[in-house]
Amino acid sequence: MSNAPSEKLLVSVIVCTHNPRLPLLQRVVGALRNQDLPIAKWQLLIVDNRSVPPVDAALVSWHPMGLVIREEELGLTHARLRGIRESTGELIVFVDDDNILDRDYLSSAVDIAAEHSMIGAFGASMRPEYEVQPPKSIKPYLEYVAGTEVTRDSWSSFAWKWATPAGGGLCVRRPVGERYLQMIAADPLRRSLDRSGDRLSSGGDHDLALTATDMGLGVGRFCRLKLSHVIGRQRLNEEYIIRLYAGIGHCTKILDAIRPHFKSAPKSRVEKLRLIWQLVRGPRFERRLILARRKAERDAVRDLASLGR
Repeated sequence: MSNAPSEKLLVSVIVCTHNPRLPLLQRVVGALRNQDLPIAKWQLLIVDNRSVPPVDAALVSWHPMGLVIREEELGLTHARLRGIRESTGELIVFVDDDNILDRDYLSSAVDIAAEHSMIGAFGASMRPEYEVQPPKSIKPYLEYVAGTEVTRDSWSSFAWKWATPAGGGLCVRRPVGERYLQMIAADPLRRSLDRSGDRLSSGGDHDLALTATDMGLGVGRFCRLKLSHVIGRQRLNEEYIIRLYAGIGHCTKILDAIRPHFKSAPKSRVEKLRLIWQLVRGPRFERRLILARRKAERDAVRDLASLGR
């Protein structure tokens, strides 16, 4: 544990939520209440992104620095930005409204930040907790829904799959969060990278994390940071996976335009042949998946062209 002075606010926990399932949000908050980091060292902000009904402030009444903040502009990016602006901790920890943190999560995050001063953004090992058994057809794609468990620590100064953290449990140093605020203000295209209502774009977390590399810092994922990611039954079906896969395709094209030096590697000849085979001979679900992603990518290219990008 860090030996920082007791008056120093080490961490700001930001929970962004839109129309949450109350029992699950209560579990999320309950895990935060059980953290072993002294409560005087961290603040808790729930950013209510235009939920109906609004999130009850009583949910955080147990925390002396707990606050529910209402953000009326719909979208996860807007909620994250509001949380950054309202927070004061040296380390900002984003907790999704379906993340159940292990008891030592915040204290481990503080220790990692102290031990690895050149890492500006880092994340967790995510255990999936499925409400129902996923159907066999979507199992190869569950990584996109649930995240992945980490078996060894990894860090990098560039966008490497195994080191770039996802949004659940994402930890960023305050200077990285403040730089991200500035970048969003200068480039509104970035606001389209994350979820808004029912749209399943999901690239804002990568853009936020990779802001650390813009500053000459690294990104990483660490085994000792652990959380459970609760996957609801409404997300464990083919239609959801198709929408999610298309959203990933759309935001990948946007990220390639925003971050040309981190552009996605082109598909190899073998990968292209595999795609052709799947389109011709693959199961109907896989064909729909590929076609939905291709359409989303074309839409993204058209959107970029309309903006002169």
